[in-house]
Amino acid sequence: MARRSSQAVTPRRRILVVEDNRDARDMLRTLLQTAGHEVHEASDGRQGVDAALRLRPDVALIDLGLPEMDGYEVARQIRAVDEGRRIMLVAVTGYGSPEDRERSLMAGNDVVLFCSHIERVPDIQRFVREKAKSDRAFAARLDEAAVRAETYRGHCERLRREAAPPASLR
Repeated sequence: MARRSSQAVTPRRRILVVEDNRDARDMLRTLLQTAGHEVHEASDGRQGVDAALRLRPDVALIDLGLPEMDGYEVARQIRAVDEGRRIMLVAVTGYGSPEDRERSLMAGNDVVLFCSHIERVPDIQRFVREKAKSDRAFAARLDEAAVRAETYRGHCERLRREAAPPASLR
């Protein structure tokens, strides 16, 4: 009798990561590949638009603060093409204001994922371990993602500092 796995099977997705920060790109790639997805990368906005229209991924994770073309414009250009309307666009950003969220959604993103969500990887790890204690391989992959998230947290903190107005204007 064949033994059935108790793990839920996640469909393999083609995912595009558009991120100029190498550590953040590496963290997202590792996390997504570990989950079994096909991952493609672009390091600036123009490359992101080209890759999205050429590859037609299921999902595109787009940093808002990109060189060459910001993530808002990347979303607008992808959405302007028929094929681009089928791609789920997820803005990934260290910007955290309600205005940034609204502007991102208006540009065509389906979801806005703030760094603070990614910083919660340790909390997610604890939750998953409680629910699936027997899955050691999955726990090991989460540990690796947590290490990458620590690096990304530093990137997010730098973005917050750069985005903050000078003390003389507060």
